[in-house]
Amino acid sequence: MMNWKKAGSVLVLMFFLAGAAWAQEGYLRITSTPDGASISIDGKEKGKTPLLLAIAPGKHTIVASLSAYDSVTQTVEVLENEVTRVDLTLQKKAVRLPVATPLRPSGKGNLTIITDWPDATIYLDGLNTGEKTPATLKDLSAGLHSIILVSGDLAMFDRVFVQPNKTSVVKKSFEDYKKTRLSLLKSEEESLKQKEIEEKRQKLPARVAFKLEKLAAASTGKTGSVLWDTTDTVVLTFAYRKAGATEWTTRELKWEAPEEEPISLEKGTYELQMTATRYKQPKGLLTIIVESKKEKVAEAKASLKKDLQADTLYTFTLSYDGGTNLSYKIEEKALNTAVE
Repeated sequence: MMNWKKAGSVLVLMFFLAGAAWAQEGYLRITSTPDGASISIDGKEKGKTPLLLAIAPGKHTIVASLSAYDSVTQTVEVLENEVTRVDLTLQKKAVRLPVATPLRPSGKGNLTIITDWPDATIYLDGLNTGEKTPATLKDLSAGLHSIILVSGDLAMFDRVFVQPNKTSVVKKSFEDYKKTRLSLLKSEEESLKQKEIEEKRQKLPARVAFKLEKLAAASTGKTGSVLWDTTDTVVLTFAYRKAGATEWTTRELKWEAPEEEPISLEKGTYELQMTATRYKQPKGLLTIIVESKKEKVAEAKASLKKDLQADTLYTFTLSYDGGTNLSYKIEEKALNTAVE
């Protein structure tokens, strides 16, 4: 025979289980930047992001927290059978550095000032104290102060530290200060004078001199003294122009002279050209009967670009063999011309 009371209890339990199986719920997908934030929902810890939860539909309060970041709170509404996505961005906490409080001595102190020249006027922190040395200034705030001591046309500046509850002593020598100042003034004057002298020297011209060497002819092997007989004539020219100029200045050098007088050129960069031309010329009675004409036999050239400095002697030693070989070497020498 069936126990109906027991059967009724079973039916009630099955009803409630079926109701639980069909309970309403939604889904909550939570992510954060950065990952790993701890999540609490309605005050209950749920884990760390990223996180997927089944939760009852309705409004819920989410709190995300992470070390070194400010917490983020957000309220969301979850719908039945739907996924609600929440992305939370956490900001780093501002670093608050402790504010250093400068150490300032408290209290008051005294300052005694002594100078080798008496009756120097005392200025303290830019103000005239009305006191003259030697003197003791009393009840000054402890700490750093500036003083100016004035005697005649001299003024000395210094910084002094007044200790609390003590008398600090400052000793100053106008005599030493005067010597130092005079030495500095003398040094400055000498420096200015040297600068003026150098500026004047830089305006002096460069000097260009020439020396000539006659080499043996390459074709005959004869010495220069044989080659350069009365039938041979050599014309040697030196042309120059400053960088950027278009016109050449030409000077003809005397081949017969062993050394030419220097020429003066202002300092700068120059283009230089040297040309040696050898001529044959009739001699003797033929020059009386027939018009004398020079015949060009050979020519040689040399060119260069050169920086010429002020007050410097440049000596060009030119060598010519009577053919196509013209060579040179340059010697430089500072002149150190006296400038006043």
